[in-house]
Amino acid sequence: MDQAAADVSLWKEIHERSKLRQAQINSKVCLNVGGKIFSILMTVLLRFPVTLFSVMLSTEIWTPEADGGDGVYFFDRNPHVMDHVLDYMANGFIRTEILTPEDLWSLKGDLDFFQIPYAEDQNSKVLRPPFDDSVSEHDKSPYFNALSDMLEHLGSSSFQLPERFPQASITASCASILDKCLRLSSSLFISSREATEGIRKWRGLEETVRMLAEASKEQVNLDFRGRIFATCKSTLMKTQWFEAMVSRWQPAADSGAYFIDRNPRFVDIILEFLRQGSWNPARLDPKLKPEFEKELEFFGIENFLPKPPPASVQKQTILTMMHEFQGQGLVVGCQYAMLSAKWWRSWKLQCGYDSVLDQAAKLGPIDNSLLLETVDGKSVPMKTLSEMWDYEIVPESVYDRLVYWFGGGPKILGPALRDYKQQVFVEFRKLQLLVRKSSDMKTEVSVWFSRTATVEEFAVAMCQKLGILREKVRVWDFHAGTRHVLLEDTTKTLEQSRIIDMNKMLIEERDAHGRFP
Repeated sequence: MDQAAADVSLWKEIHERSKLRQAQINSKVCLNVGGKIFSILMTVLLRFPVTLFSVMLSTEIWTPEADGGDGVYFFDRNPHVMDHVLDYMANGFIRTEILTPEDLWSLKGDLDFFQIPYAEDQNSKVLRPPFDDSVSEHDKSPYFNALSDMLEHLGSSSFQLPERFPQASITASCASILDKCLRLSSSLFISSREATEGIRKWRGLEETVRMLAEASKEQVNLDFRGRIFATCKSTLMKTQWFEAMVSRWQPAADSGAYFIDRNPRFVDIILEFLRQGSWNPARLDPKLKPEFEKELEFFGIENFLPKPPPASVQKQTILTMMHEFQGQGLVVGCQYAMLSAKWWRSWKLQCGYDSVLDQAAKLGPIDNSLLLETVDGKSVPMKTLSEMWDYEIVPESVYDRLVYWFGGGPKILGPALRDYKQQVFVEFRKLQLLVRKSSDMKTEVSVWFSRTATVEEFAVAMCQKLGILREKVRVWDFHAGTRHVLLEDTTKTLEQSRIIDMNKMLIEERDAHGRFP
């Protein structure tokens, strides 16, 4: 028991020294992430144990201030995601509800890259450390901070922090302290196996830091109309256009950046794709897709379809969007998309959307072609389609997201309208009407009108098309080639007037005496 008490006493001393060290380290660290500069307290970067940051700052492997350097650590990563990473490190948590599922996926990817621990609490919708990192006597974080500082210096009789940590040092036998720390595993809530894994993780991170230090020497700055982006040469060499630029151009003498007279709007997305082979489609406004495709063509970038995220992220992304849609219902005036029900069912199976998971479900690009037929030389939805059996109605944003992930089409849109019964519906196919005028009964004109259009709107449009004065005509339902019903109440809609698809219509003109026949 005396030895155990002595060991506990020694551990408390190490604990106190660790806290003293963090209190002394109040300097800032500058990070250049994709061209955006972040300044953050060193204590924040050292908050979590055995991370890429702790290895980077606790060793002399990567010293950007050496040889006249600017002292800024360069990472060829997405700066948008880094904002969330640093928020998580500074606060010790981040609320997942403020992030889109895809942004959360990107954040988790970068937390994994930097080896920052996290666990997702679905109930409170928070991302937090998998252990309690608050200050307590048996806190894991100080233990690992002290341990991680010793790992690089095992075997030496004393441990001296690098010069970047002024007035802070720990002198002891590192090997002895490590042995005693491991024997205290029961009281510290950590096993010797976990400690061994921590050591192995530390060594692996040393290699990663070494690689990053080498990659930072090939930093390339790009000036897109005054906005600076930073990446690595190896990233740019993946495309012929940028490879030629690096090989043949000279960067500006004043800024050290290659000037490219193009709009910077899409550069973040392009660099994200070149770095990782995938990109977050949520970053691109679908309305800007034509301009985006022109930019890809300019830089000679092909096969730019984003890789679909994991099935769980797909499910959460679409589930969130569909819940919002179902909560507010159809909104009059908004556009909605038609989606093949067959493809939709396959997608739901492969991601477990309805709690039924079938990873073997075959899923290719969206195929809406079977929903269409050709009429008057243009593709329109077939008349016989049934909602839920043949197609699903989804918000345009949901359709665009699925197309970004899987490709395909064609896109079939329809507006949400209100019928005369005040019911809201989506009109994907208008009424095809066959129209004649009384002065030329041999000529039949095919036109398309919404069923919510009034008889008056139909009459005005047809008069303009046929070159007739509105006050000189009246409209007949010309069913079966006869004057079936005179549409006298022109305020009624075509649907109220019982006009159906392929209905024959007659525009009857007054005679020379101003009378109708």
